[in-house]
Amino acid sequence: MYRWRYLFAAALGGAVTLALLALMHALIATGGRAPEESTPIRIADVTMSGARIESGFVARLPERIEEPERPPPAAALPEDFAAAGILVPEMTAALAPQLQIGTGPSAVATDGEYLPIVKIAAVYPRRAQERGITGHCIVEYTVTTSGATRDPVPVDCSPPGVFEESAVKAALRFKYRPRVVDGQPVEVTGVRNEFLYELDE
Repeated sequence: MYRWRYLFAAALGGAVTLALLALMHALIATGGRAPEESTPIRIADVTMSGARIESGFVARLPERIEEPERPPPAAALPEDFAAAGILVPEMTAALAPQLQIGTGPSAVATDGEYLPIVKIAAVYPRRAQERGITGHCIVEYTVTTSGATRDPVPVDCSPPGVFEESAVKAALRFKYRPRVVDGQPVEVTGVRNEFLYELDE
C-alpha cells in the first residue's frame, strides 16, 4: 500500500517539474524580443471660441491734467508818461485824512458816569476764618480823574474790628472809568462798596 503512494508522489513531482521547465523555456524564448510599440493616445484640442479671459486688475493711465490757461501778459507801460500823452495827478499829503489820537484823561471826549472796571475780592482774615466768623464791611472812597481810588474809610462793618483792614486794602486796588463832564474827567466822592464775608458750609 505504501508502495503505491510513493509511486504516485514521484509521478506528480515529475509532472510538476516538467511543467516548470516548459514555463521557463517559454519565458526565455520571449525575453529577447523588442517590446511592441504602444499606440499613441491623441488628446483632442480644447478651444474656447469667442471666450475672453480678463484679469482682476486693470492698469489705467493717469488722466492728463489740463494746464490752466495763462493770463495774457500785461501791456507794457511806457516809461515816459509825458511822451505818451498821459497825465498823472500828483498825490499830496493833503488828500490823506489825519487821525489824531490823544492819550491821558483829556482824550475822553464824551460825557458819562464813572463805571467800575476792576474790582478785587477782599482777603478773608485768617483769624475770622478759623473761628468761623462771618459779616460785612462797607467802605467809602473817592474815584479820581485817572480812575483810581483814594482815601478809603470803613463806615459800617460787622462785627467791628474784624474786616476793616481787609476791606480797605481791597478798595485801594479798584479801577474805574472816570466820570466825564464837558469832555473833562472829574473826581467822584462818597462812592461806597460793601464787602461780604461768608464761609462755605
